[in-house]
Amino acid sequence: ASCIHSDDILVCSSSCCIRNHYTSTEDPEADEGGFQPETSCWNTNKRVHTRARTTATLTCCSFQQQPVRAPQALPRPASLPASFTRLTPTTRQRTLAGLMEPPSSGRRRATCHISTLRKMKDWHVTVRNKILIVGDSNVCRFPPFLDQHLQVDSYPGANFRHAAALLSRAIAITPPEMIVLAFGLNHRSQRAHQTSVKQLQAALRAAKLRFPHARVLVPAINFSPALPQQEKFSLLALNRHIQEHCDFIPPLPREKFSTETDQ
Repeated sequence: ASCIHSDDILVCSSSCCIRNHYTSTEDPEADEGGFQPETSCWNTNKRVHTRARTTATLTCCSFQQQPVRAPQALPRPASLPASFTRLTPTTRQRTLAGLMEPPSSGRRRATCHISTLRKMKDWHVTVRNKILIVGDSNVCRFPPFLDQHLQVDSYPGANFRHAAALLSRAIAITPPEMIVLAFGLNHRSQRAHQTSVKQLQAALRAAKLRFPHARVLVPAINFSPALPQQEKFSLLALNRHIQEHCDFIPPLPREKFSTETDQ
């Protein structure tokens, strides 16, 4: 025998079902809630009983079914780190959305780490999946994804220098098979050959030293044409080095790339 109790329907499929239940009625002798108690026994395969405002207690073949409550809304996280308030409103919204994502949905989001002035000390990375994308705040904008082998970690304001420090002390629960270093935009105010290229090379060495069997990819940098001319020159020079000396991912086509104002 089986009994199903929902908000609007009581269903019992049993060869012999004895129940105390309420049936809807217009009888003036009904109780105040507009329902009249009945006790009966049937030899049927399925009976359906509707109810409105009164919750019924069902006894079926010595099985006591308690009233089923409506599903509760997903609670907010009990506590958030104090550094959460230092994130931009957009990043806070995405981070909170990731914390509120129902586990049953199967969708996952980028992990948006705190914005801090002590980047070298406060930032860490723990590798749990075969594919690791680690980058600056732009990767926090990734849409939710279903790939259970993918891990995305975002560090606002990070560059290749921070990537080298992160990877050199990374903790590996699962050794990665592929690492994507999605940095570079925060090098736009630096001279490419004197600073950003050297830091890129240091990050590649740190990744290869820590994970010698992983493939390391570097995406070419997409940037806004509205940037100052000197910043565009620096990023173009860095992109040339990436495309000539790295295992790289081509930039997105211009029609598929857009920018928004920082909040």
